Amino acid sequence: MLDELRQNREELEARLDELDQANKQLREAQDSLIRSEKLASVGQLAAGVAHEVGNPLAAISGYLELLDDGDLDDDLTADILQRSQKEVERIRTIIRDLLDFSREEAEPAIEAVALPRCVEEAKNLVKAQPKSRNVDIVDHTPADLPQVRAVGSQVVQILVNLLINAVDAMEGEAGEIAITAETRDDQVALIVEDNGPGIPDDKLQRVFDPFFTTKDPGEGTGLGLAICLRIMRRLDGDIRVESREGEGARFELVFQR
Repeated sequence: MLDELRQNREELEARLDELDQANKQLREAQDSLIRSEKLASVGQLAAGVAHEVGNPLAAISGYLELLDDGDLDDDLTADILQRSQKEVERIRTIIRDLLDFSREEAEPAIEAVALPRCVEEAKNLVKAQPKSRNVDIVDHTPADLPQVRAVGSQVVQILVNLLINAVDAMEGEAGEIAITAETRDDQVALIVEDNGPGIPDDKLQRVFDPFFTTKDPGEGTGLGLAICLRIMRRLDGDIRVESREGEGARFELVFQR
């Protein structure tokens, strides 16, 4: 009897070890998927950044030509130098924001996160894209919004995904994306709402399905929103969507305080 119990215990422990190992491998696969989708976003953003950096570089080149021509009084020279410095700062900001977003964290820890800072970072990244020039991204998040339990870089990743999706849906047309927030007892909701074409009813229920996309072939992986959902659930939060065709889309990120 004792031998049988001992054997059963050993078999149970072996099964538990196998389960722990399987859970570890699943977690590693999920982390890899999140990193892969983030890199896809970095690639998309980098293409826009390369274009956007060209504008201040052209301006600086023109200023240098003026200085090289000479015959400028001190006031005009000082003005040109000041303008050049502003363009250099603009380039530095664009590149810094992209580098901050792309930086990989070995084991991101859940901590107290200030959502307004995440919104500002995501907004700066997306506004640097040429395709977003006709889209106003309006930030209404209050500065005194309570901090939430999250991973800051992953919140930025989610917001970048939502903002890019909204911009893409507008297809170069003028539009607006509003970001607001609400405090609800022990939760904070961050809301991203646009006035774009909306999501058709037959596709709305599938937007969080892996590999489902409303974009043209080659324009999206279909993993962005699925990974956003996975990240939010890891944080004991949630992501919800409301939309009607022709009336825009509303995504709500619910965080724990």
